[in-house]
Amino acid sequence: MADADPYRQLLLGMYTPGGIGLMALQAITAVAVFRYFRRVRHQEGRWRTLIAPLAAALLMTGAMWLIISKIGLMTGASFTTNTVLVSVVPVAFVVGLLLSQRVRRSRPEVYTHFAREPDEEETAG
Repeated sequence: MADADPYRQLLLGMYTPGGIGLMALQAITAVAVFRYFRRVRHQEGRWRTLIAPLAAALLMTGAMWLIISKIGLMTGASFTTNTVLVSVVPVAFVVGLLLSQRVRRSRPEVYTHFAREPDEEETAG
């Protein structure tokens, strides 16, 4: 009804930042796994705690770089549009960090429960 191209106006604006964002989250998660196993005693081998997480972080970062450097091939959009689409990811990350810090200061009881595992009694009932 709006005479708009569904690919260029809708799919492109949602898929590009979403795909890059998921890859960024996977890279950050791989780094978090590495850091976790450096701080916590465990019985896992070096493959699971050192090699695989670091390789995953490196490979995901490389894949993101390739996608971002060639984003124009995927989108067919202008440089300005591509810059906005790619910039959404770090902007959303920074906004999330700032909001979490605000909650940490203003509502520490809520912040402490962000990463809490559910109790067995909560999940059973």
